[in-house]
Amino acid sequence: MTKKIKNEDIKKPVTGRVVSSIRSSNGVFSDYMYDMLTPTDTVLASIGGDYKVYDEILRDDQVKACFQQRRLAVISSDLIVEPGGDSLQDIACAKALKKEIDLLRFDNLTDKMLYDQFYGYAVSEVIWKLRDSLYGFDKIVVRERSRFYFDSDCVLRLSVAGKLKGEKCEPPYFWVTSVGATHDDEPYGLGLAHYLYWPVLFKRGGIKFWMKFVERFAQPSIIGKYPLGTGDDDIDNLLAAIKSVASETGTVLPEGMAIELLEATRSGSADQAKLIEIMDKAISKVILGQTMTTDNGSSYSQSKTHYEVRQDIIDSDAKIQCESFQDGPATWFTKINFNNAKVPKIYRKTQPEEEPSLRVKKDVEISKLGYKPTQDYIDLHYGEGWVPAVQQSQDNQSKLNFSEFAESQFPDQKELDDALESITDNELQEQMDPVISPILDFAEKHGPQETLKRMSEVYESMDIEDLTDQLTQMLFVAETQGRTSANR
Repeated sequence: MTKKIKNEDIKKPVTGRVVSSIRSSNGVFSDYMYDMLTPTDTVLASIGGDYKVYDEILRDDQVKACFQQRRLAVISSDLIVEPGGDSLQDIACAKALKKEIDLLRFDNLTDKMLYDQFYGYAVSEVIWKLRDSLYGFDKIVVRERSRFYFDSDCVLRLSVAGKLKGEKCEPPYFWVTSVGATHDDEPYGLGLAHYLYWPVLFKRGGIKFWMKFVERFAQPSIIGKYPLGTGDDDIDNLLAAIKSVASETGTVLPEGMAIELLEATRSGSADQAKLIEIMDKAISKVILGQTMTTDNGSSYSQSKTHYEVRQDIIDSDAKIQCESFQDGPATWFTKINFNNAKVPKIYRKTQPEEEPSLRVKKDVEISKLGYKPTQDYIDLHYGEGWVPAVQQSQDNQSKLNFSEFAESQFPDQKELDDALESITDNELQEQMDPVISPILDFAEKHGPQETLKRMSEVYESMDIEDLTDQLTQMLFVAETQGRTSANR
């Protein structure tokens, strides 16, 4: 039963205090000498501790195909560099870092660094260069891991001739990634090679025995018979004849000698083939977590599940690599050149693009809930070149009330509307009679068709002076009202 701790018993922590370092556990970690840690990989230790032995595993066809599938899936995805914050310096830092990454051939760098998944760790050397008044990356070179080791403080060191403790490899000159270990006291990590060693070894053993089986049972054995009392010279001649039969289509035999063929009737080819198949599946599971992206499957639903498992592993690989680069070279670049900026965010878009038809269907359903996409969303998922469509039906246009619009947007318009309403219908009728009466009189005498033909003659008899004066006064009042409102 855990003892309950009271608040007053908790003391303020001592900052920077380390209690359980490797140095403090000589009884457990006594396998280092000259301040050098050795990997805890039991398989590696059993084969002499030389990582070059693991190189042979990469020569296996199944290992090559599966591990290449895993790496290429990461580097084929788009790399995104985003500002770590909203300030101008954050944005400038992200832009400068993106430029440096583009000059690095970053996909090639990532491909080599992804071998940390196979061996357990990877080491690269950062070579700096002054470019455009900024310290940038001239090169980031992935080095052979067997040239390095870790000391008891988990600090990387380079083996140097004549130096017992080697040379420290510290930031900002060396970028190290370590994966697979179950604790932080193992800086060498634990790679896929640890788990692939025995399946590949068994597979090679099966192939070796299979080839012997084929050699023995593909053609019959040759038996030469000689009578009792035959001399050694004659026996040697018979053996020479047997050897020539094994490699040639015909031979010559002395009289009295006989050669027979012994047919092999036993069949066992399926045993080795089954072993190789089982080992290939084990290799696929170790590297990809499933078998159906490298071997035949049985159903669509099963293959979809296997693909999702593979995708999870690839997402993890990309995330580990990007976070490691962000915590290492990207952070160093930021602190050296943009001390007040936040470190840019780096990630890869490893998830496959959604089917356009499925996205459209989903967007339509979401729009029914009352939401609409932003222009950035449209550009991202449907490409640039789209603009909002302004649609306005005639019914909506007919419902527009200008007086309400004017009242809400232009308060002074109401005063003008009130002034117009103060003019009575009788006053308007008196002003319009001199204009309309000549048309009506002409139409009564000549009919509508003749009136339309001779309308130009009727226009000359219209009296529009009173109406013109009235309109002039109204325009003057409106203009005066507008100027007064503007001055206010």
